[in-house]
Amino acid sequence: MIKQFVKMKTRLNCDLFEAYRSLTRKDKMEKWGAAFMEDGFEIKSESGSLIAQIEAYGDLNESVMPVIWSGKIILNEEGNLAVEQMCKLSFYRMNCTQKTEYCTEVHLMIEPKDETCEEASLNLVGEMILERIRERYNKDWVILDSDLNASVLRGSF
Repeated sequence: MIKQFVKMKTRLNCDLFEAYRSLTRKDKMEKWGAAFMEDGFEIKSESGSLIAQIEAYGDLNESVMPVIWSGKIILNEEGNLAVEQMCKLSFYRMNCTQKTEYCTEVHLMIEPKDETCEEASLNLVGEMILERIRERYNKDWVILDSDLNASVLRGSF
């Protein structure tokens, strides 16, 4: 059996530690759009929402240990029907290059728990989450490879 998953990434104008906090701390997550409830949090968009909880916090000092959310994707379909899909979201963080301190790549891997899950719905939710986090730290700046030499990203190097 081949395991289905979707992988995507974004670059943030912050260090590894701030990227970690943006995925694990309530006050940081609320700034980019997560709404907390008694047993987890919700991220809404026009096309649907993600209701999730943090399953594993990884490690603040170790970027190879992912932050893992588990939850339910709810997509709004035409006719007000909702499609629900359970999934696991794993976030990995790394410096964009060894010469940049304030440029962190966040890689997101979404694994559905149901084999009938559609890749398009996973992409919608993943892109929505990464876009909101990116806008929080970068405003409208999408950090390209050519931007990795920008002095604002170098910090103390």
